[in-house]
Amino acid sequence: APRGAVLLVGSATPLYVMGDVRYATTYDRNLLTKLILELPDEPTAWLDGLRDAGVRWIVVDQGELTRLGNSGWLDPALSRDALAALAEQLGQPVAIYGNGRKILLRVPDVDGDE
Repeated sequence: APRGAVLLVGSATPLYVMGDVRYATTYDRNLLTKLILELPDEPTAWLDGLRDAGVRWIVVDQGELTRLGNSGWLDPALSRDALAALAEQLGQPVAIYGNGRKILLRVPDVDGDE
C-alpha cells in the first residue's frame, strides 16, 4: 500500500479509499482549505503543511467541485486560482479517472523524490 494519507478535495466518500483518508463535508473545512486561508498566495507553504500532516496523495473531484460551485456551496478557499496554483506545485497527475472528473496527485517529498 502507498505510504501517507490521502486527502479528498471535493469528495466526502472515504469508503472508496483504503488506508488513512482525510476529507471534509461541505459544512467543514479540510486541511487544504485551512492552509489556503492561513497562507494565501503561498502554495509551496500549502505543500509543506500537507506534508507535515502526513498527506502524500490528493484526489480532486472536479465534477463535485463544479456541482458545489454551481449550487453556491463550494468553499470559497477552493477557488479555481487556488487549485491551479496547487496543481502547478504538484505537477502532472498520477491518474485521471471517473470519466475525467477525478484527478489523483502526489505530494512530492521535500527533496522532490518520489
